[in-house]
Amino acid sequence: MENGYIVVIGGINADITGKAVKDVIQNESNIGKVTLSAGGVARNICENLVRMGVDCEFITTFSDDYFGDMLKKSCNELGISTVHSYETTQYSTGTYVSLEDYKGQMSAAVCDSDGIMNIPFSHIDKYTVLLKHASCIVIDCNLSESMIEYITTKFKNRIIIAEAVSSAKVIKLKKSLSKIYAVKLNRQEFESLYGIEYSQDNGKIMSVKYNNKIFVTEGVDGSTAYEQNNAIHISAIPASQIVSVNGAGDAYASGIAYGIMQGYDTLYCMRLAGIMSFITLSSPSAVSKEITKYKVLTMLKEMN
Repeated sequence: MENGYIVVIGGINADITGKAVKDVIQNESNIGKVTLSAGGVARNICENLVRMGVDCEFITTFSDDYFGDMLKKSCNELGISTVHSYETTQYSTGTYVSLEDYKGQMSAAVCDSDGIMNIPFSHIDKYTVLLKHASCIVIDCNLSESMIEYITTKFKNRIIIAEAVSSAKVIKLKKSLSKIYAVKLNRQEFESLYGIEYSQDNGKIMSVKYNNKIFVTEGVDGSTAYEQNNAIHISAIPASQIVSVNGAGDAYASGIAYGIMQGYDTLYCMRLAGIMSFITLSSPSAVSKEITKYKVLTMLKEMN
């Protein structure tokens, strides 16, 4: 493991996906395949970091139910520490149910995230020492707005990295932006969070306003980082075959966290994150088993 550790706070889900063999017919039972897997943005970030050799402490919520047992076992097998997570009987373990057509396009989804939304402040207080000595803290916007405010205020002297999750959820960061070291989002999430059109000029303005780093993923156009009045852009690595875009953003966020932990400059962090995202695109899973520290750093060296 690397020196130091990262604490990740956020959601974990049992992902249940139904994929129809044809176009989805509403109000009908559709023939297809149903899969069950471990997911959740924060959990995916943890797995990516562990695969990069990072000591990762995960604070999430588990219930005393089947999915809770399944997900804890999955984390333990991967080397993700869950000993600091919150146990509840009041809420179910996070569950995400989606229905896709034969092309993999989502028709509808339902997410039950009441558990992570209601993790108590007192649970975070129990691990004050753990959090204060972390190399950095990664949070995702599955947390409640009040919890995000609480963490960013209590640990404002630590490096805090925030992952947007979605356009609807990223607005929870608004009151805490000046206490966050780095924010990772896409174009749509940028516009939702800051309430302005995404452009390089506006990226610079927001970075100066809140005195932090902003990393914006731009799909096939690559990604751009903003720090103070500077914009740093890298192109996307050409992907000959994209199996699934699921998890690519989580991999990018993991690369940023890994790079910041190592003290790399912004451009180096972006290149590393871009490689991790590229590897994930060729995997059917949200986290690619091909991600290793050796592979990522070797590709980074070859590209440079």
